[in-house]
Amino acid sequence: MRVAIVYPSFGVVAKVNQPNIKAVADNYGIYPNTSLAYLAAALDEAGHDLIFLDGMASGYSLSDMVKKIKLFKPEIMMFTITTYLYWETLEMIKYFKKNFSAKIIVGGAHLGLYPKETLKNDIIDFGIIGEGEITTVELLSALKNNSELSKISGIVYRKNKKVKINSPRKLNNDLDSLPYPARNFLPMKKYYSFISKYRNYTIMITSRGCTFQCSFCEQRTGNIRYRSPENVVDEMEECQNRYGVREIDIFDPLFTINKKRVIEICKEIQKRKLKLAWSCRSRVDTIDEETLIEMKKSGCYRIYYGIESGDEEILRNIKKNTKISQIKKSINLTKKTGILAFGYFMLGNPGETKKSIIKTIKLAKELPLDYAQFSRSSILPGTAQYEEWMKYYKEDYWNDFVKYGKIKEMKRLNTKLSDKELNFFIKKAYREFYFRPIQIFRILKNIKTVDEFLRYAKAGISMIMN
Repeated sequence: MRVAIVYPSFGVVAKVNQPNIKAVADNYGIYPNTSLAYLAAALDEAGHDLIFLDGMASGYSLSDMVKKIKLFKPEIMMFTITTYLYWETLEMIKYFKKNFSAKIIVGGAHLGLYPKETLKNDIIDFGIIGEGEITTVELLSALKNNSELSKISGIVYRKNKKVKINSPRKLNNDLDSLPYPARNFLPMKKYYSFISKYRNYTIMITSRGCTFQCSFCEQRTGNIRYRSPENVVDEMEECQNRYGVREIDIFDPLFTINKKRVIEICKEIQKRKLKLAWSCRSRVDTIDEETLIEMKKSGCYRIYYGIESGDEEILRNIKKNTKISQIKKSINLTKKTGILAFGYFMLGNPGETKKSIIKTIKLAKELPLDYAQFSRSSILPGTAQYEEWMKYYKEDYWNDFVKYGKIKEMKRLNTKLSDKELNFFIKKAYREFYFRPIQIFRILKNIKTVDEFLRYAKAGISMIMN
């Protein structure tokens, strides 16, 4: 079938419950949508004819995309939906629906949370619940052959004007069986992160799930499914040789949890003599010096640590359960090994006070971090924190949002701090962290290109102006 995969540009959506201040959101970067690229690869392998439009990266307006899609004449159009951008995405889909008679299929984590509410919008024909690679191929085969839909696991659809939700699909434990994301459909030269150093730049997923139980995170699955080290490095090699990639950002929720596997991946990169810079996400309690040394030798140059708070009571409240001593030890070890350290911090967590925020800012300044990001804590659907929130306030905020589009400032859990106060402290944190001589020196020392310098300068000016 002829399938158009559409990833429209939303820009920076200014609305309540946005975790980042405007200066950060404006300069965050442009990332490939790996979930849609995996889907494109599965459909391509199944023999479908595809067009993939990344509006954000390519700078296409809606009218630009309509012109391109008209030439392609799709039978199917596919979109991803997040709860946060639900209404903006619906407006986009309506725009395309007016111009095309194609069937509309949507996917994303949102569908697992609100499948019935989403399919009540008659502009959407089908929803994919859970991982979409196998499900979507089966759905398109059924549509092509006019087969029965009730036997396809993991879809939601309408029959006789009623929304039907089929049984969930079992998770695919053989991730090596999936084709690599179809980067041949993506504008690879356009992607970058705010602090990426090289182009072409891309992101990778080497595992799915997380065993930790942080209450603010929707990825706490209780288990992790891994790709084999050989399969991971095969994709890295393809990225380098086929797409001219020089930098890879590993977007696993927690890349370093399995020490043996991490070291195997590192040794395989070294064995093949790949010339790639790469980065990953980690917890401070899943890293040690031996692992860091192997990571550095294989091209790892930055680790993003979810530090979250400088107050151990807050860390217990959000079930992070790390210690300040662990944070200091791991960041210092990372720097000792010659790897850049990035710290994520959240303000406004349950139990947060002005005193605990000051502790967090103080810790950020004490650590030899190269970069830090400070954001408001967001209570997201599908998290343990949101379950607690609903019990406390006796309402289902996100369900009401999806049903009725009610946009209001979400009350915080077990803290008296308002978003206005949190904004003040976030700006204070950025000023005190970045506008120190030692921090300016660290950043300038690590800049390698004019493009990198211009991005930092633009972000710095934006932060001052805002």
